[in-house]
Amino acid sequence: MAKKSKDAEGEADDAPADGHIPVRLADHPRASRSIPRIRAWGAVIGFGVAAYFGDKAGLPFVDLVLRSILIGFATGLAVWAGAQAVWKQIVFAEIAVARKEAAEKQKELIEAIEQGREQPPGQG
Repeated sequence: MAKKSKDAEGEADDAPADGHIPVRLADHPRASRSIPRIRAWGAVIGFGVAAYFGDKAGLPFVDLVLRSILIGFATGLAVWAGAQAVWKQIVFAEIAVARKEAAEKQKELIEAIEQGREQPPGQG
């Protein structure tokens, strides 16, 4: 029995039964570029700060580098988690604004349709 490819299964399997489309930060054009960049800068800054203070404390070179790498990695993870949380709120705010604009446009279209029905058929 052959395995079905993801394309053969269709997109219906990805969407829940209630019709809502899941929101993923990886699919957001700005967030997918910004989050890795923020994480990288956080790791570099964490590494640099740890190396600076390790050097001022007089640590041996090997200890300084190992500690700086570990602190840079931990800082990158912490900054990544923060960026995820911030971008999640930004995306939800963008969705709320888009829904509000769509509702306003829908209301305007409904009013235009109702005004068109109120006019006699030959005058319009």
